[in-house]
Parts: sequence; C-alpha cells; structure tokens
Amino acid sequence: MTTLLSGPVARWSTKTGHRLAVINTPVYPAMKEFDIIAYANNYWTDIEHSMNDAESPYDRLLDFLPDTKAQWKYVADQWTRTWSMHCESVPRTPIDLVSTGECKGYTVPEGASVRYETLPQLYSVLNISNFELSGDDWAGFSVSNKPQAKDMLLFIYGHNIVDQDSSTNRVYGMDVSIASVHLHNLNKNLTTPNNCSTAAGPIGSATYTRIDCTLSRERKIADEHLVPYPEAVDTEMLIARALSQNFQARFMMESATNRTITEIKPEELIRFYQVYMISKDTQYRQSTLRPLIGSQQVPQLSSAFLAVALPVTVLCVVSSSAWCIFKLTHHGVNDVPQTKTRLAAACNRPQ
Repeated sequence: MTTLLSGPVARWSTKTGHRLAVINTPVYPAMKEFDIIAYANNYWTDIEHSMNDAESPYDRLLDFLPDTKAQWKYVADQWTRTWSMHCESVPRTPIDLVSTGECKGYTVPEGASVRYETLPQLYSVLNISNFELSGDDWAGFSVSNKPQAKDMLLFIYGHNIVDQDSSTNRVYGMDVSIASVHLHNLNKNLTTPNNCSTAAGPIGSATYTRIDCTLSRERKIADEHLVPYPEAVDTEMLIARALSQNFQARFMMESATNRTITEIKPEELIRFYQVYMISKDTQYRQSTLRPLIGSQQVPQLSSAFLAVALPVTVLCVVSSSAWCIFKLTHHGVNDVPQTKTRLAAACNRPQ
C-alpha cells in the first residue's frame, strides 16, 4: 500500500516555486555594427515582454540583452549605462486634420515625407523642420470598394545630433522625438491621378501621442565598439517603419472588428525605441555569461496537499493519543471479548 501511495503523494504533495538568486545569465552585448533591423516582430515582442517582466527602466538604452528565455530582474548596480535618456511625454491629444489632396513634395523639407504636404497640420504634432533626420510610416484598415479609409495609424520619428566630437566624430548627445497619430475616416483619392492616397477635405477625427527625449552618452567607455548605436545611418526611416510593423496587426484587427482602438501611450513609444535599438545592436548574437538577479525554480510543498494532509494527520495523532491514554487508565480491560475467552476455555477443558 505504501508503495502504491508513494507516487501520488510525491506528485501532489509538491509544486514548483520561484526565488530570486544571482544566476549566470546568457547576455548579448550591444555592438556598434548595424544600422537597421526590420520585420523582427516576434523578436521585438519577446524583448518587450522580457523588459517589462524584469521592470527594466525607461531612462536608458540597454548595453546588453539578457536571453529572452531567462527570467531576470532589473537591479541597477548590475547594469552599466552608456546612453541615458530623459523624456517628456505628450498624452493623447485631439487634432483637426484637413487634407490638401496634394503630395508633390514641393512644400516639405528635402527628404521629408509628402504626407506633411497632404496633411500640413502634422507640423503641430511633430515639426520635422526642427530635425536633421526624420521619417514616417503608416498602416491601416480600408475596404477597397469604400470611399473612406476607416482607420490609419501614422508613426513619425525625428532626431538631431546635438553633441559630437569633431576630432573623433563620436556622438555624445541626441534629441529624439516619436509620435503616434490615429486618423479615423479619411477620404480616399479615387479620381485625381497624382498618387495621393488621401483626397482633399477634412479627416473625420484624429488624435496623437508623442514623447520627446534627450539622450546623453558617457565620455569614457572601456570599449568603444561595445556600445549602443542610436546615431546609425538610415535609423530615422526604419524606426518609423518598424513601429508600424510592430503595432499594425493589433490596430487593423481592432478596426476591422469595430473594437475600441487601443491608445499607444508615450511610454510604449520609448519602450519600443529601446527594444528596436538593442535588437538592432545585438544581431551578431555573441553570447557571454553575466551574473544577474533572476528567478530560480525551487520545490515547495503544495498548499492544496497541506490543506488535506494536515487535518488527517492531526486526526490520526489525536485518535492514537486517545487510545494510548485509554489503555493506560484501564489495565483490566481484556482486548479479547469474554464470550470468546469462555469458548476457548470450554474447548480446552479435559473430557
């Protein structure tokens, strides 16, 4: 019986718990090698979940990326901070947008998107004239035979280099702004052959969020090659496009199913900026081990098992104790019934 019960008892009496401990964790150091990364949606999602679960702060770029399968926790003194960020947020703000129906590129800064010619009010969302480099990208839900595009999601990115050593060309300071604009009910351009997707006229409604950040870098670095690379060439266009790739699936599903469109908050924009940079800068995947606080599995007694086993154990102990006390206080009591004793005596009597 004991053998039969040992398996179920072992199975249901224990469970796996977790405790925080210093664990040698695989990490991938940032390298000043890559300008861009694209279509890494699953990887971006894994990194974002990992950073959020670890309660990683929003005030820096990561110098290394812990393996996304590791259950690490952020502890400040275990991390270096080559690039710091100080950010200010603009919460959800309504804006009136009116399309000019023009997209020839004559009235926008060189290299800027013609969307600013079509929708000049975007300058009040993020003024690309104030940035050396900028880019934007959008995606949305539209039915081909309908005169309106139901919902569009536009991302705008701009950055300036504000501190650079002229002798080494090393960048030590940047200004970065990222905006998200939700446009509802845009009139499609179905007649004018000028390649504009939006016809002239007011947009049904629009709101935006934005985050503005100042980035500063440490002057003295042990290895100038092993650092994040936010000043990379072509980053401005690819970040806007990556934002669109990352958020468009949820956005389009909500629009297509008439659900409330999830607001993209400013902290989500800067979190994705962190995710994009560390995913871009760790593409060599050269893993090293680093001691980090992490969640470690440990065996524990199951509370459900204890809830059943403890009362049964107490009942057994109390019953056994009561029987022992009874035996000690009633010495004359015979364990064998008297009828059986008399019968045995009769059988053994000589004939």
